[in-house]
Amino acid sequence: MKVEEEWHYKIFTKYGFKPITKEQSGFVRQYSYTNDEGFHLEGRTGASADYFVDHTNKITTKDYLHSDLEEHLKNITRHLSLHTV
Repeated sequence: MKVEEEWHYKIFTKYGFKPITKEQSGFVRQYSYTNDEGFHLEGRTGASADYFVDHTNKITTKDYLHSDLEEHLKNITRHLSLHTV
């Protein structure tokens, strides 16, 4: 499937993330996204669940429910706006 057809595409792009992965096939698909500040997240679609992973912290990663994606991206945006001079 093309990334534009996946559940996470509109949410990621709304918050300034750009897809690195353009297309995947199979029952389980993962699409990488990044933004200009170096955040790296993945939207994943699978046979049993849709979720996303934040790879920004190089020491640990965390899986999140798909329903938490927009709130997570809002928090990233807030964090960036607080640290912008």
